[in-house]
Amino acid sequence: MYADQGIFYRRVAESAEEGNRMNYFGIGLSICLRFIALNLLLFFLGCSEASIEVDDLASLPQAISSLPVGIVIEPEQSVVEPKQYDGTSLRGLTGPNTHTWDRTLTVSALDSDVQVIEYGVFRWYDGQWIDVTDQQKPYFAEEFAEVFDCEDAILRVDKNYTSELFGNISNVPREIPVFYRWYFIGETEGKRVRGEVTLADLPIQY
Repeated sequence: MYADQGIFYRRVAESAEEGNRMNYFGIGLSICLRFIALNLLLFFLGCSEASIEVDDLASLPQAISSLPVGIVIEPEQSVVEPKQYDGTSLRGLTGPNTHTWDRTLTVSALDSDVQVIEYGVFRWYDGQWIDVTDQQKPYFAEEFAEVFDCEDAILRVDKNYTSELFGNISNVPREIPVFYRWYFIGETEGKRVRGEVTLADLPIQY
């Protein structure tokens, strides 16, 4: 089932990263290519959910989906491979099979300075996006300023703000990828704007 998985994962990652670079030519095209790469991952894994469609924005809360794009989110990798954790205890999990999925995101303003007011993350589950931000409460400007080293949480045009976010952790084998969508909301020129990115955590395989 997973023959030549190393070659396949590299190809999926390359496709997703190419999709990310397309942001310079159009936000809409970039999102489209990223979703194509992620759905190809499910198809070739041959899992029972291979026909899943990660619908673009349809299941996000209206407060987010109705906003125009004004923030660009660039992941270091759209497809995140598990890394074996070499410590003895992390978030209560122990043992040699504990893995983490870490990700690095770069955030920037699209074409005017943006004051970030909140951000968070959703997980794709049972055909919809479920809010899995800490206690289902968004992070606000203060957290963004600290995590992304961004003074006053204001995204300045032509400047990038990068953070290595600690990702998920598990010691349970998975047979299918898990999808997450990070979103950011800000204000610019008297209006609210959004930015978002979808990432896929690859399975743990023993």
